[in-house]
Amino acid sequence: METRTIEQYVRKHRTALVATASGILYGGGWTLGYFTSLNTASAAVLITAAVVGGYDIARAAYYEVKSRTLGIKTLVTLAAVGAIAIGAYWEAAAVVFLFSFGSYLEGRTMRKTRNALQELLELAPDTATVRRDGELVEVPAHEVAVGDVVVVKPGEKIPVDGDVVEGESTVNQAPVTGESAPVRKAPGDELYAGTVNQDGALEVRTTGSGSDTTLQRIIERVEHAQEAQSPTESLIDRFAKYYTPGVIALSIGAYAVTQNAILSLTLLVIGCPGALVIGPPVSIVSAIGNAARSGVLMKGGEHLERAGKIDLVAFDKTGTLTKGEATVADVEGFGTTADDALELAAIAEKKSEHHLADAIVEAARKPTSVASDGGTTTATDGGTTTAREADTAAAGAEQPPVPDPEDFNVVPGKGVVARYDGHELLVGNRALLEERDVDVSQAVADPSAPARTAATLPSTSCVTGLSSA
Repeated sequence: METRTIEQYVRKHRTALVATASGILYGGGWTLGYFTSLNTASAAVLITAAVVGGYDIARAAYYEVKSRTLGIKTLVTLAAVGAIAIGAYWEAAAVVFLFSFGSYLEGRTMRKTRNALQELLELAPDTATVRRDGELVEVPAHEVAVGDVVVVKPGEKIPVDGDVVEGESTVNQAPVTGESAPVRKAPGDELYAGTVNQDGALEVRTTGSGSDTTLQRIIERVEHAQEAQSPTESLIDRFAKYYTPGVIALSIGAYAVTQNAILSLTLLVIGCPGALVIGPPVSIVSAIGNAARSGVLMKGGEHLERAGKIDLVAFDKTGTLTKGEATVADVEGFGTTADDALELAAIAEKKSEHHLADAIVEAARKPTSVASDGGTTTATDGGTTTAREADTAAAGAEQPPVPDPEDFNVVPGKGVVARYDGHELLVGNRALLEERDVDVSQAVADPSAPARTAATLPSTSCVTGLSSA
């Protein structure tokens, strides 16, 4: 059993083991020759390094010749044999080691790229909960038919592409669309397989499943991008196709003219462009795989090379360069101070998983209740300072803890309801407050205060209600 396990390990890591063994022997042989007078031992070790690292290369070269093609492996094999023949053992071991190490790097890069694709595949769940004949049935995700209604609970990944037919929630679409902030979804909105439902149950009518989803099409694009050659790769392939026979012909011609075998074999050794041929495909595939793992889809090596020549990028959409991390831009209290209103909202939101809840709680922990863009002046007891300076000072101050609510419930699509110190706290939209019979006057819904502590444009409003219970 142990022997079989060792064989499997060697087969799986053969390229790495060969490159490592060749490198160690190469280093050992060079060391013997450089620091000692054991030239014979040094030559033997270097030849062994060339044989160990060159066996797989020579076998591949044999099949190249057998198929009537002369590739780079043929040239490397001839160069190594020629170097040994003229006594240049160090050069033979170096050529073979560098090529075998390059092959290892190429294989490792391809494995990392395949792992990146596997990570994309794992974004979509394997099963889906489908409503059929009034019952919920769990089926493989690829067997969900177009038109089936899929039920997605809070915290679950969405298994299919579809449209929301019932329920409201926020969905993290970053794995598919790259949007950094969760997106609110309501009936009629489109959903993608592989995205994550956050805080509310959703019923989704399927428009695509299995291989017919946006996520699968993204994966196919990545695979095609890796297979497509860049202009540099195409040029190198064409170069290698003619270069190898050219070097061999030049070597033969040199021998025919000079009758000098050493000169002929030397031409073979110095004419081996292994790094040049291996470099471009390894770098292209590695870049595409790393980009895919980071959520950036490159359509091919051609576009990757073109991106490397970009000197200026213009963004035409507000928010393109933001992180999608919400911050509290402005706080206004009606019948209470802004700090009190923020503190109550933070208590209610402390146990919430909504991305805006984190911003509210974080703001309540700071001595200043307002974040800004850094360009607005803020009044302080000591005079006037910039909001950026105020935020910097606040960041260094001790953050007071936010108390835990005594009770907490999420109202999907509307907000949260909590209890604290004998009061019921409501944090959410107008629908939540009206549902709880909290009157929202026009002055509160559309305040006309001429000045704000921070000149920003908040993208989301939060209304807090406090009532005795």
